[in-house]
Amino acid sequence: MQVFGPKAQQRSIYDQAIAPIVEEVLEGFNCTVFAYGQTGTGKTFTMEGGKRNKVIEESTMLLIFGFFLSSIFSFSF
Repeated sequence: MQVFGPKAQQRSIYDQAIAPIVEEVLEGFNCTVFAYGQTGTGKTFTMEGGKRNKVIEESTMLLIFGFFLSSIFSFSF
């Protein structure tokens, strides 16, 4: 478990906590990212980002789609 302080950047949260979990999901493991805290402390903002900064959400989707695209193009009959 990793706890990040109020000055943590989305990129460091993604690199340290989210990307390894997404990679485990792609290997077939069941995983959960759980953001816990008091109402109004920024959990949704941390996960979804602002209008210009969607690091966690977009990076996760790019990793997932990149995995599937590489799997499709590396498949041979």
